[in-house]
Amino acid sequence: MDYIIHQLDTNPWIIFLYSLESNEPNYVIKNSDKVSKEYEYYQIPHPAFKSFDTYYDIVQADTIVKLGSNELKGNKIYEFLSNTFTSILIGELNPNLITLFEYRAKCSNTVLLEQLINTYSHILALKDECFETFGFVHGDFKTNNILINPKNPQSIQFIDFEFSMRFSSPKSTQTLKSNDIVLYLCVPETFEITGEFGRLFDIYLFAIDLKVFYKFFNNFVLELEKIFANTDISLSPNGFIDFFLILQIIKLMPNSNLINISDNTLQIEFFTIKYSILNFRLNLNGVIESNYFLLKTRLGQLKSIIENIKQINQIN
Repeated sequence: MDYIIHQLDTNPWIIFLYSLESNEPNYVIKNSDKVSKEYEYYQIPHPAFKSFDTYYDIVQADTIVKLGSNELKGNKIYEFLSNTFTSILIGELNPNLITLFEYRAKCSNTVLLEQLINTYSHILALKDECFETFGFVHGDFKTNNILINPKNPQSIQFIDFEFSMRFSSPKSTQTLKSNDIVLYLCVPETFEITGEFGRLFDIYLFAIDLKVFYKFFNNFVLELEKIFANTDISLSPNGFIDFFLILQIIKLMPNSNLINISDNTLQIEFFTIKYSILNFRLNLNGVIESNYFLLKTRLGQLKSIIENIKQINQIN
């Protein structure tokens, strides 16, 4: 079987295999020291975690990629160096699913923007459900780590759990240790976060991804502001309301402050998040009265989460 191989520039351990025959499945192969941890997340008993279902802890010739080639023959073997890892996580990609990044790129008019906003609302409700039920914090919650069915955008799956954590309760704490989320937050590995801060960080990163990588970001925000100005949002998911607030906080930030120029990846320091949220003053002119108290309350809760992190870590 012949495959086209695509290796991620930003993470060479992630390889996509695209079959040259339309009736054959496509695959993602990941080679990492954290693969067993990731596999545990794929076993969370919820449909949003069912992207992959096969785990190999021993290297097999027919499940390895040979790098350095444009095409892959099914039986070619990857030439592992002595200091590389030999565990792989492999899963069949559902051909009906695409990344939210791909789906979003096609949303370029008002009707499609309204549909996209509805999809974001559903994703954020699902994310809150997984936090409340499983204490799940993704840690790298971006559009290329969310799969959707374009024919049914409410069919959602989460992938890529290398940065992920689980908390016993919203106020329970964990030291970051070697968790890769420290790369975003730019804090020591001894830094301790609460579950509710992890949830907030997921939403913050989700908003930053929209601002930096979606060319119709301003249009999206304008359509969203119309909803919050004219529609009762009391039944909206808290995650969606928090997302709106964070968009208000970041919408005027220059993208150059949020991008690592060397590799074009997102860069969000904890102190930037802290300063942005604690110093934000919400302008509620034009917001219908029924939304006023709810937005003020949610903003107060976001600030309280940041202040709690300050108290835990004694950071000025």
